[in-house]
Amino acid sequence: NAGKMADMPVKKLLLNMGIPMMISMLGQALYNVVDTYFVSYIPDTAQVSNMGDKAINALTLAFPVQLIIVALGVGTGVGINAMVARNLGRNDKERAARTAGNALFMAVCYFAVMVLFGIFAAKNFIGSQTKDPVIAQMGTDYLRIVTVFSFGALGYMTMEKIVMATGKTMITMICQLTGAVTNIILDPILIRGMFGMPAMGVSGAAWATVLGQILSLVIISVFYFKRGVGIDRGIRYLKPEKSVLKDIYTVGFPAIIMQILTPVMTYVMNLILGTISVSAVT
Repeated sequence: NAGKMADMPVKKLLLNMGIPMMISMLGQALYNVVDTYFVSYIPDTAQVSNMGDKAINALTLAFPVQLIIVALGVGTGVGINAMVARNLGRNDKERAARTAGNALFMAVCYFAVMVLFGIFAAKNFIGSQTKDPVIAQMGTDYLRIVTVFSFGALGYMTMEKIVMATGKTMITMICQLTGAVTNIILDPILIRGMFGMPAMGVSGAAWATVLGQILSLVIISVFYFKRGVGIDRGIRYLKPEKSVLKDIYTVGFPAIIMQILTPVMTYVMNLILGTISVSAVT
C-alpha cells in the first residue's frame, strides 16, 4: 500500500483512503448516540420515576470523560499517523517500527491513568455535576466500566492510526464498524435483559460499549500482529525513546489540546445547566 500512496492519482487516492476513514469516524460517533437511545427506554420502577430521563442524564455527565479518552487516542494518533507515514515514505522502516511501538507504550500509559481515574475519581466527578442519588449512581457505574475497560478504545485508536499510515484504511473501517454494530446489537440485550441475560440498565450500555471496542481491537490486532501491515513488530520496539516520543507529540500534543477543549466545555455546560434543572442537562 506504500506503492498505492506513491503511485495512485491524488483524487482517486483521496476517495480510496478518505471515504473509509469518514465511515470509520461515523462508527466511532455511533457509540454514545446508540447508548443514549436505548437507555432512554429503561422502564420506571416502583421507587423511581422518569428512569429513562435520569439514565440519559447519567450518560451526559459521564460523556466528558469519554471525550477525553477519544481526545487522547485521536490526538496522539495524529502524531502517530504523521510520523509513521513520514518514516515509511523515507523507507526508514526501523524508525517507523519504533514509532509504532512507542505509540502502543503510550496507549498502555493512558489506560493506566484511566483505570486509576475510574476506581478513585469517577464517583466524585459525577457527584460534582448532580445531587440526585439515582443519577449519580448510574453515572458512576457507567463511567467506571468505560474507564476501567478503556484498553479497547485506546488500543484500537492507536493501532488504527498506525494501520492508516500504511494506507490500509479499509481494514480500519471494517474493524470500527464491526465494533459499532456489536454495540448496537448488545445494547438492548444487556440493558433490558434479553435471551436470558439479566437487565443491567445503564451498566449494560457501558458493557455493550466496551465489548464493541474490545472486539474492534482484537480484529485489528490480528491484522497487525498476524498478517502484518508492512511494519516490523517486536517487544523491543515498545521501549520508550525520548526522540521518538518527541516526534509524536510535536505533532500530536496540539491536537490533544484542541480535542480536550470539547470535554472541558461539555463539563462546564453540565455544571451551568445543572443549576437550572435535570432536564436542561439532558
